[in-house]
Amino acid sequence: MRYCKLLPILLRITLLVSMGPLRADAQVPPPSQDVPDADEIAVMASVLEAAYAHAAPGWVMVGARTATFECNPSANIGVDVGGCSGMRVSTETAEERRGAVRQGIPEVSAELVADLLRKSQHSVVLSRPLPVRVKQVLWAPGAAADFKTSGNPTFAAYFSRVGFDAPRAKALIYLGTMNWTDRSKSIGQSLYLEKQKGSWVIKAHAKVWG
Repeated sequence: MRYCKLLPILLRITLLVSMGPLRADAQVPPPSQDVPDADEIAVMASVLEAAYAHAAPGWVMVGARTATFECNPSANIGVDVGGCSGMRVSTETAEERRGAVRQGIPEVSAELVADLLRKSQHSVVLSRPLPVRVKQVLWAPGAAADFKTSGNPTFAAYFSRVGFDAPRAKALIYLGTMNWTDRSKSIGQSLYLEKQKGSWVIKAHAKVWG
């Protein structure tokens, strides 16, 4: 796996939680019709399964709002990484991040990053937990949550939208994972996937921050 050059940033994680229960099957209504389609959800599900496979058993908090390239202010997704929501840092532009991703993962085409950039100008909302056998709580800022009942999650996951090539056989997505007890293990990555025999497989990744 290849990594792009890690940019020095100040990591600040903000999770504002109001008291009250939030079930794992709770639905967060989308604010618009612009929502991830079935292919995007399939990519997110594959990425979550892969991330969970290398983590301790438990449950995962999934950010209901997708990450964007917006900074200062960042999109209100429940996490703040140096003034941004994780897809880039405030010292670089979206175009510079685009170049860094292609440098870190040569397999990524201009078509993939262009589609990801187009979709990631604004945050959209996941209305349901991802279709994987991983215990999840879908959470967005302003939603009630009671993490004390279930204990701390194994990690919190924040996704971007998914960029595709025209045949939808290759994909590019950002994933930020926040370790609940050890911030040094938190990381943001761009992930490149290929569809093989009907399943999405991670082929390479490039670090954005961590």
